[in-house]
Amino acid sequence: MRQNLISMLGDIEFHHWLGMSSPALLFDSYLSLLHTTSAIRYPVFVHGDDYDDYTGYAPRPLRHPLLHGMVFDVLSPELAGVPGALIIPLGKAVEDCLSALIAAGTLSRERCLLGFPHPSGQNGHRKRQLELNLDMLKTKTATWFTQTAGASA
Repeated sequence: MRQNLISMLGDIEFHHWLGMSSPALLFDSYLSLLHTTSAIRYPVFVHGDDYDDYTGYAPRPLRHPLLHGMVFDVLSPELAGVPGALIIPLGKAVEDCLSALIAAGTLSRERCLLGFPHPSGQNGHRKRQLELNLDMLKTKTATWFTQTAGASA
């Protein structure tokens, strides 16, 4: 999955904006620039079963009271704690959570690369989705880094 993510980050030219020669360096020399998290940070158990492969769809986080609380009470403050970060949601389930935070006014849409596909090899649509959204993702990435660089100058 990491190789797919690195490839997709390369396609949107993410590394260029951080002065890297390759997006792979984000997981090595530039690790201090990376903040990873999950929309639902803790393991999900349904009827006593641990879902190691929980995809965010059964149960849907925004339709389950406890998981909804995790999005608004845990994820939202965590993202607020890294205000200069561009958020790259890996997949539709995470994107749905971010969209709820955007609708609630607790997260800026400009910070989120909505439309970025999940890099899993099991996501057979990732290449097509990236291709369809590539221009928008490149533009949004460039806009984010141009604006945040200007704001910090």
